[in-house]
Amino acid sequence: MKITYLPFLILTLISCNHSSSHNQQAGKVQGNSEEKHSANNKTSNLTTDQLIGNWVIDDKQNTNVTFKISKHNFYYPDAQVTNPYTIKGDTIKMTLEDGYIESFPFSFRDKNTLVIITATGDKQVYKRVH
Repeated sequence: MKITYLPFLILTLISCNHSSSHNQQAGKVQGNSEEKHSANNKTSNLTTDQLIGNWVIDDKQNTNVTFKISKHNFYYPDAQVTNPYTIKGDTIKMTLEDGYIESFPFSFRDKNTLVIITATGDKQVYKRVH
């Protein structure tokens, strides 16, 4: 059975805005100091090369690629949609089809685990697949 999370991901990306940065900071205050220190170190050296790959939402039931990231684009295979992006610090800025630019903070737990923060402060976790 194929479970698709693309509509949820697209809604999440569309709902993201600059308030996400504030929500991320609030979440860090509640975390332990080791987690805060680790997150700060990981976001200080983020590069496009670290994002390149196939990513699947971290859900035991889903093995379908949620999105593929290349040097300049996010590609959503289920919807066959490609969106260009850039990185500013720890924020991905994605240009949608209508020209609107969405921004959302991200970090890595490790080289194969991507965390994206939604506008509500929720963390969405994705695993790199080969």
